[in-house]
Parts: sequence; C-alpha cells; structure tokens
Amino acid sequence: MSFVRRLTSCFGVVLALAAGYAQSAPPVLPPEADELWTVEKALQRALEANPDFLAAKLEYERQQGIRVQIRAKLLPQVNVSASRDKRDDGLIDRTTNELTLPPNQRSFVASSSYDARVELRQLVFDGFGVWNQTKQYKALEDASRLAMETVAHRTVALVRQGFDAVLWRRDAAAKEQLRVVALQQVVDWTVKKQEAGEVPEYERFRAQAELKLAEADRAQAQSNVAKAEQYFRRLLMIPDGTAAGKLLLLDGELKPRSLAWTLSEATGMARTRRPDLAAAAAHLKAAQYALRVARSDYQPKIEAYTSYGTRSSYIDESHRLEGWSGGAAARWNIFDGLETRGRVRALLAGQRIAEVRLEELGFQINSQLREL
Repeated sequence: MSFVRRLTSCFGVVLALAAGYAQSAPPVLPPEADELWTVEKALQRALEANPDFLAAKLEYERQQGIRVQIRAKLLPQVNVSASRDKRDDGLIDRTTNELTLPPNQRSFVASSSYDARVELRQLVFDGFGVWNQTKQYKALEDASRLAMETVAHRTVALVRQGFDAVLWRRDAAAKEQLRVVALQQVVDWTVKKQEAGEVPEYERFRAQAELKLAEADRAQAQSNVAKAEQYFRRLLMIPDGTAAGKLLLLDGELKPRSLAWTLSEATGMARTRRPDLAAAAAHLKAAQYALRVARSDYQPKIEAYTSYGTRSSYIDESHRLEGWSGGAAARWNIFDGLETRGRVRALLAGQRIAEVRLEELGFQINSQLREL
C-alpha cells in the first residue's frame, strides 16, 4: 500500500468520527439565521402558503358555490314587483266621440296606473334536467375536494423530500469538506516526506491530484446544497435570505424509512386510498350526469305560478283591485337547429375521455408501483 493511500485511510476514520459527531450534535441557531424549521412546522407553513394547495382549496370552495346556485333552481322562487305607469294620450283607448275630449280619471281607460304583487314560481317538470345538473356539480365538487387532497398529499411528500434533501446534501458537503482538509494534510506531509527523500516525487503528484478532485467534489456538493435549499424555500414560499447573510437552519435527523408491503398489498392500498383515482371516477360521474342534462332538453318544460297583488283599475285609477291569480306555463322546443343533438354528441365524447383518463390512471398505478 502506498504512503498516500495509508494516510488517506487514516483520515477516513477521523472523517467518519467527525461526521457522526456532527449528526448527533443538537442544532445551534446563529444570530444571523432564519427561524428554526422542523418537519412539522415546515408542513404547516407549506399547507398555509403553497400556491398549488391554495388554488385547489379555492377551487373546492368555488364548486361548492356553483352547486348551491344549481340546487336553488329546484326550490320555489318568490319575487316582489311593483310598477307605476303614465301613458300618452295617443295610447288611451277611447271611442270616436271621446277622441276630441282630454283624458281624465273618469275616462274609460285611465291615463296612469300602478301594479304591485308577490309571485311564487315553481319548476314542475324539465325532464329531470336541474336534478341531474345538481348531481353533476355534486360530483364536480367531490372531484375538486379529492384534487385538493391530492395536492395536499403531494405537498407533504415534497416538503418531506425537500427537508431530507437539504439534510442529506449538507451532510455530504460536510464530509467533502472534511475530505479536503484531510487530503490537504496528506499533501503537506507528502511534500515534507518527498523533500526529505523518503517518498518519490510521483507520490506528491498523486496526493495533489487527489486533493484537486476532492475540491471539485466539494464545490459540486456545495452547489447541490444551494439548489436543495432554494427548492425547499420555494416549497414553503419563504424569501431567500442568502443576500442578507441569513441561514436556513433545520432541526431534524436524516434516517432511512422502510416500507414492508408486498406489491399486491401496495396496489390494493393505492386503488382504495389514492384521491386522484377517486377524483377521476368523480369526473366520469359528472360527465355522465352532464349527458343526462343535455338530453333533458328534448323534454317539455312545465312551470306553475301563483301571485297575490293589487293594482289600479284600467277604467278608473282611483279604484283599487286586489286578489289572487295563478296558472301554469309549458314550453317545448321541438326544433332547435340540431343544437341539442350536437351538445349530446360532444358530451358523449367527453364521457369517453373521462373513461380513458380513469383507465390510464389505473394502469399507471400498477406501472409506478412496479418501478418503485
């Protein structure tokens, strides 16, 4: 074994002992450092400030509001209306003999009138269009909730990975720094040995070459630390304090995690627990209900109404009329230029797309688990 290799092995033992002490030492917060981050605190911060999770949460709230709007169509609608009219002389219906006389309150048709009423309307039948539309947006609401859970799970996983990545990169950089220090001492001792004639000159060249390689590895390790810290800051939406001389201090321990599941067990758990798979199924259900809503346009629409109001007489404005009125109205769009047919055809394609997405996601689960 050469002289350089013997010295390197000795310093390797010192390096391992120093690295073990560095991992077991408790974190000390320097005055210029940012606040101390634990895994739990980082997860809480990410779920509060991560834009992807906030967008998913707001989308869920938006779908809740839309479903309330659609569901309101199933309930009775109560309206209050009032009007006051003044008619031109040319709009007052009079006999031929009265055309030369100016209108007044004793004319056959009054020159002014008022009307006030409270009206209640209720949708009776529309081919179950509003009912299916309510079901459609309930499925979309569930899909948005599941999408929010997916983003939350992904955010938690990314924060944990980012936290461990910073610890790992820093540990690797510390070991590279100790390696450079050790090799620098090896170079110094080799130079002294070579000058004393105890080792040949090529041993000094070899030691210097190993030192240069270690310095390059240290620079790469420091670059990896900077990238890991920037990624962790982006996940938590915290500003970069490098320019101000602040540090990112983490309180945690880097340790391996083991998963004792078979492939079949992992596949079963993924199919029952993954929210993105459930969200894809909810999107398929929403597409099915949307198709039923479109087909309801082939059916007639029936609406019932009743009102209670007061108005002035058309003959004498001073005479007041008051009472109830009610009835029903029906509308059937027999020909719409094939608009409904085109919408049904488009929604059929959309339903098939949702089915394909669901099948693709189920296939990806098996493939991704096999890769892991």
